Amino acid sequence: MQVTGYVADPTPYLKAADAFVVPLHAGGGMRVKIVDAWLWGLPIVSTPIGAEGIQLRDGQNILLAEDAPAFAEATARLLTDADLNRQLRVNGRAWVEDRYAWRMVYPRVDEVYARLLGTGGAAPGKPLWILREIQTDCLRHESPAAELADSHTAPVCRSARRRGALSRR
Repeated sequence: MQVTGYVADPTPYLKAADAFVVPLHAGGGMRVKIVDAWLWGLPIVSTPIGAEGIQLRDGQNILLAEDAPAFAEATARLLTDADLNRQLRVNGRAWVEDRYAWRMVYPRVDEVYARLLGTGGAAPGKPLWILREIQTDCLRHESPAAELADSHTAPVCRSARRRGALSRR
């Protein structure tokens, strides 16, 4: 094992890694480092706290270990069992592509925006990320005259204001 401390570019280390360990016992929020490790195709050992906020399958795409002896045992097993190592690599990469890739996440975000904007979905040929940009533009306009500068934005802004879909929170 090599402990390098801070490195400006972790890419060569991630490419060479045999395992990715997350021995956290405190913290909050989603552990993006695990999603990144799956993206790199790395097999992972983590504490349950280290994997909080992430959809996972213990034993299938990650190994979870509660305490130091179990963590050491899981890490040693991962490094010595080539089949388990390969299984976690393949399953983790497939899991991140299925659950966290932008192509999977953006449609769910678009559904939220569609409900908030009252559009019922994107306009034909216009993905909802464009509607989000339009909403941002509408909120920047201080007067109806400012909207007229953009013929595409103006009708959408007026319609959204009538429905009460825009607010400056």
